Amino acid sequence: MLKETPQDSNTQTNHAVVQRMLTQLLIEGAKKAEETADKEQRNAEKKIGELRNAHDKFDDAKQTDSQSDEAKAGEERTREKLADALAKEGTRKANAPLAYKQNRREPGLPLIDMEPIEQGVGMLEDAKELKPQDANIQKELEKARNKLADAQTAQAQTYLALEDRIPVPKEKLAVLRMGREPTQKAMEDRKSTRLNSSHITISYAV
Repeated sequence: MLKETPQDSNTQTNHAVVQRMLTQLLIEGAKKAEETADKEQRNAEKKIGELRNAHDKFDDAKQTDSQSDEAKAGEERTREKLADALAKEGTRKANAPLAYKQNRREPGLPLIDMEPIEQGVGMLEDAKELKPQDANIQKELEKARNKLADAQTAQAQTYLALEDRIPVPKEKLAVLRMGREPTQKAMEDRKSTRLNSSHITISYAV
């Protein structure tokens, strides 16, 4: 072992050979994943997955051999590509029209489908982490967070609108508690953004 016999020339040579082979394997795998991502035009999720794979491998290669220019260049290149792909798909998901979905637990209570916006916010947060200085990504993230807060507020208002029509106190309390949760989430999201909320039109899913 190198740690046990640092002065042993054979150990050092073997370590260098293994390190070089590992770095090269990682780079080759990263390049293949990057090429696959570059060819993918229709499936954004698959493109993002391949870019993540490529970026992780280039980063591992850079950690294995900090002197590898190819690993460093690949890590920087795929970081940019991954951030851009995440920002594009995240913005698309966040801008999807809001719609109601079936509430399987309580069929009588309308439920706004917030999943696309939540996914969009998550992607934009990942993109911002990769490119923290990108003003456009920050702007889209703030807009997405605001839209999510608007959706959460709208969900709470939907529950509150039902309160007057519920005669049973126990059921009334349950509905009010359900309405409290999205308002709390909305307030938390408002704190994380500086933009004002915009008007949102809610359409029914077909």
